[in-house]
Amino acid sequence: MKTSFYEKDELRQLGLHSYGENVLISRLCSIYGAENISIGSNVRIDDFCVITSGPQKTIIGNYVHLGPQTTLMGEDIRIGNFVGISTKVSIFSINDDFSGNSLSICIGVPDNLRKVRRGKIRIGNHVQIGANTVILPDVFISNVVSIGAISLVTQNCDSYSIYAGIPAKRIKEKFSKCLSLEKQLLEKVSE
Repeated sequence: MKTSFYEKDELRQLGLHSYGENVLISRLCSIYGAENISIGSNVRIDDFCVITSGPQKTIIGNYVHLGPQTTLMGEDIRIGNFVGISTKVSIFSINDDFSGNSLSICIGVPDNLRKVRRGKIRIGNHVQIGANTVILPDVFISNVVSIGAISLVTQNCDSYSIYAGIPAKRIKEKFSKCLSLEKQLLEKVSE
């Protein structure tokens, strides 16, 4: 009987650029541009996630969880280590212009009639992103950051901070105990 996650031999057949140990990817996840996607170790990707990547690689670090219905859309998205991304989070490194001065990205619409915004997404280590959050192109989320649920992240987020809102704003400092806990875990793993 098949499990709800791909088996090791099935992971190879996905055609990912690379992946580490202890990788759980739901059979109900959709992956496009697999050859441009690298996944670290101890990663879980849940049901109904959609991950796309173009030539600029998408990289998912170690100890990462992508909750159900999370979307990584575009390319050049880098996710650090010890990152928790909750349900229905949408991360866009490419999006349409909504001003009405161009047509939306649709099948058959020529490039000269569209206006597309592209930008890197960088998510540091020890980042938590709450449910239903949207992250737009050209955003760098530093290390040890939490983003509250239902937030819209349009600008960079500084380390050791908690952000929330539409648009997301810094609301308070975040504690750094997670760094010593990481050290404990990695020492135990290396024994």
